[in-house]
Amino acid sequence: MFFFNAFAFLEVVPQIRCLVNGVWVEDDQEKNLAEYCADPENPVCEIDYEAKETLKNLIAQLNFICAPGWKLGLVGSLFLVGIVVGCSFVTKMGDKYGRRPVYGAGLFINGSIIIILLVQYNVYIAYMCMFMLGVSITARYYVGYTYNLEY
Repeated sequence: MFFFNAFAFLEVVPQIRCLVNGVWVEDDQEKNLAEYCADPENPVCEIDYEAKETLKNLIAQLNFICAPGWKLGLVGSLFLVGIVVGCSFVTKMGDKYGRRPVYGAGLFINGSIIIILLVQYNVYIAYMCMFMLGVSITARYYVGYTYNLEY
């Protein structure tokens, strides 16, 4: 749950610094970001990991700094789509096979996917994981809630 409460922090753009006349300039972030995105391999500009505003988050991990906004938005959207898809069959599985095994499987899948998200650096794997996280949230919240009420 902490992962999604802190989702806004995962989308904070890191600070960029550029080398101008032998001095690192950090003041004009828009200009630095534009110069960084013009050529990310250029050693003149880099992510400033020493700045206290810079977080090692999804933006840096998946290289979304220069990507269009819809690519980052797709991360959150696929999570919600996963919840909708999960509601169509996971809750029925809880009725058919029992709530306890479906709830346990949801907990296991949820934990596994969060670990995968923490260590992977591929955007397409992140998209798939966010979708599957939405499906597993259905088992955790909706089936788990009913299971706990009946227990």
